[in-house]
Amino acid sequence: METEISLSAGTTREDLDRIVRQRFGTGPYRILRQSLDARKKPKLFWKYRISTGLPPVSPAPEHLLPVERRQGRGRAVVVGSGPAGFFAADILNRAGFSVTLLEQGPPARERRGDILSFEKGGPLLDRSNYAFGEGGAGTFSDGKLTSRTKHISMEREYIRLRYVQYGAPEEILWMAHPHIGSNNLFTLVQMGRQDLLERGVDVRFRQRVVDLLMHKGRCSGVRTDTDEFPADYTLLAPGHSAFPLFRRLYARGAGFQSKGFSLGFRIEHPRELINRAQWGRESVPGLKAAEYRLTAKAESGRGIYTFCMCPGGFVVPAAWREGLNIVNGVSMYERSSPWSNAAVLAAVKPEEIFPKADTPMAVLDSLEALEARAFEYLGAYHVPGTLPSGLPGGRLYSSLPRSSFPFPVVPLDYRQLYPDWLLQDLSDGISRFSRQIRGFDTGLILGLETTSSAALKILRSDSGEVLGIPGLYIAGEGSGSAGGIMSSAVDGLRIASLMGA
Repeated sequence: METEISLSAGTTREDLDRIVRQRFGTGPYRILRQSLDARKKPKLFWKYRISTGLPPVSPAPEHLLPVERRQGRGRAVVVGSGPAGFFAADILNRAGFSVTLLEQGPPARERRGDILSFEKGGPLLDRSNYAFGEGGAGTFSDGKLTSRTKHISMEREYIRLRYVQYGAPEEILWMAHPHIGSNNLFTLVQMGRQDLLERGVDVRFRQRVVDLLMHKGRCSGVRTDTDEFPADYTLLAPGHSAFPLFRRLYARGAGFQSKGFSLGFRIEHPRELINRAQWGRESVPGLKAAEYRLTAKAESGRGIYTFCMCPGGFVVPAAWREGLNIVNGVSMYERSSPWSNAAVLAAVKPEEIFPKADTPMAVLDSLEALEARAFEYLGAYHVPGTLPSGLPGGRLYSSLPRSSFPFPVVPLDYRQLYPDWLLQDLSDGISRFSRQIRGFDTGLILGLETTSSAALKILRSDSGEVLGIPGLYIAGEGSGSAGGIMSSAVDGLRIASLMGA
């Protein structure tokens, strides 16, 4: 039997257990959903939907997505160890393939050391940074497990159960807005790798793919900078920022098309400001940090929205190679940083922002040139910054608020980076957001946010193969058909399920 229970925010799981026992006896129950009701702030409530008579935890992941295991399916190479690549390797292994998982970067522990060294003034390594390395870009993120993709309930539960199996908090199975936190993801990707190794998957690090192997017009594996990996089936899950690989695929005849994408920046506020606006008070016992998801239309009619909100988080330098200046957001599970940040983005068409880019690769080149422009202006990984009131006219401020960013924040006229019409639209959006969150227009604007969505899409057939290259499959953010941990993982599951079918 399903029922709903409301408890004041700040109550614990033990309080819920007591209420359930009082109403339904001592039998088992399962939490189906838990969400925060802030409609009567500052009075906040947890709303639970529970089912009595069910064990507390769902069945093992394998029961949700049954896979027919057959010996002799052949060799499969998966490139990229982010969510799409990991879950593709997981399903292919269960189906009976001999799987090799290649990652151009190092294991997570070494990757974290390289990032910490970079933020202390060391070099940016082109295959060990916030974009590349074990676990992909998602390893160092807030770890949100939400997705707007429809009809993925079974895959979503499978993925969450896998993460719980590797040590994620059980609450991700029922929270309305589940997140793992970067500190937990760091551990989970290593536990997931160990699981794959124990199941017979060959995991190789520091293997950057430089070309495809071809035989009689079909992809027959990959060539890395150190070795060759022949395969009967090849799946690429390279992530959003694998520009050199995309260029090589294009030269090989892969079908690409440019598409609408998003551009903007990060905006950062004191955590207490967001808490006060969302909760009616600066802190609530038992709650971490307030979230928001905002949308608006600029005066021009363009859609402006927030994305990848990191409550109690940090803004980080997310360049994937030397000479680029890009930012992203990170949160730990505790969400205890003094700041909260989010991307503020405008939906744009390639021809609007890059009018001279008349081919997909020209769009890619133009986007990379934009990311390089901020670095060229500053001559370092310092981040450009301004305040919302300075956007349209390009006002330069003599000083800016403190920030979570690990390098100096340098006042910059954003007209050096974005056209006036885009800055006006973003400014309009922030003004409208301020009607929903008081003080939103006092935030600190930081850097360039260019990686929230891909500007290119690799065309795939109904069988999942890349158009133009038979025998090659692609999944995740690098395909242009997914974005974020959950949708990328689902895409990896689905494309892997099509291989050898």
